[in-house]
Amino acid sequence: MCFTNNCKKILIATEDIVCHKFMFNEDGKIFSIIERFPYVLGKPNKEIKLKYNKDENVYRIKQGYHSYIPRQEDFGWGWDELYECIIPKGSKYAVNEREYVSSNIIIVKKIKDNLRARSGVRDFQSVKSPIVQFFR
Repeated sequence: MCFTNNCKKILIATEDIVCHKFMFNEDGKIFSIIERFPYVLGKPNKEIKLKYNKDENVYRIKQGYHSYIPRQEDFGWGWDELYECIIPKGSKYAVNEREYVSSNIIIVKKIKDNLRARSGVRDFQSVKSPIVQFFR
């Protein structure tokens, strides 16, 4: 996944920042949707150094913990769970109009159940959604 921004600014969190992250649960373990990175509730992850690269007229950060700015209209891809997270005070982060990328993140709690569990689909790779297909 790649974060894009029109400016090359990395900030330092002066307090914990609440954010959202779409993930999926498989056999009681939580994973990111795109990279299938494992997370543990309540535990800080390994710190990642944020680095911008200039690509045409936009700045990109390829490595970091991606999350979304909480909004009333938060959406999912229908096959994932929405989690409340925090970017801990002191973490480095960048923000654009809809998302964050940060050097650290802590998964706090699940705030939206997933449709996959309710529909009986267990294999994320078998989902025929156009958006899921796009990210393969």
